[in-house]
Amino acid sequence: MINQFLIILILYLVLNQVIQYYNDTSDTKSDSKSASVAINTSPASESASESESESEVKQKKNKKSDKSLKKKQSVPLDLFGTPRDHKKNEYIVWVFYEPKPWSQIIYLYNQDFPFKFFIKVKIPSLNDYQAWKEVIPNLDFDAKTGELIIPSKDEASALAVANLILSTFGGQIKLETILEKGLIQISVQKAQQFELVKNKLREQIIDNLQGKSTSIGNKDYEADLAKNNKEPSLVTEEFNSNEPMAAMPGEGYSYI
Repeated sequence: MINQFLIILILYLVLNQVIQYYNDTSDTKSDSKSASVAINTSPASESASESESESEVKQKKNKKSDKSLKKKQSVPLDLFGTPRDHKKNEYIVWVFYEPKPWSQIIYLYNQDFPFKFFIKVKIPSLNDYQAWKEVIPNLDFDAKTGELIIPSKDEASALAVANLILSTFGGQIKLETILEKGLIQISVQKAQQFELVKNKLREQIIDNLQGKSTSIGNKDYEADLAKNNKEPSLVTEEFNSNEPMAAMPGEGYSYI
């Protein structure tokens, strides 16, 4: 009887030890998994938080950029007189029945070259237009209305380019000479800097359109500009060849 009791007691103790062992092992694994999850999820949470933070910063920057762009590109409706048509934050259209020299000006919001200056010209040949198209790829021509369309950031630049184009169409200067001496860049810079140059360009274009004899190398024109010591004379065919070079045909040219 005593032997049976001892055997039962021993079995009980052994079984209790086994159960205790498995319980301890299970707790250890559970703690290990919890720690592992904590370790693995913590960086992910931090990474997600950082990503959200970076995303918010980018969104704020984009909003500021959009606002500054819209603010920068805003122009008054009466910039070129009373507009023929306009739609808020989309476009403005000015039409001129007596071109001086523009027949039409269109302003498109949020564009790299927001202005489109229309000028009615007689193109000597398609080759003459294509030659300029290679130099200024965004130049366009409406065959129905006979209007050359010059995209630009401002009127001064468009006047400078229009004057040079008409001068080549009239045989007063060769396109090769303009490119070799960098006359596009030079003329644009001076038109942007000096109101007198800008006004003279307008006069030359109007004279050219009316069939009057004009020349980029006109000495009287140089003399007029020379009266004001602060404003240098407009570029001529004899301009110093050391000036910055323009792009050659086929390379494209950003004249602004």
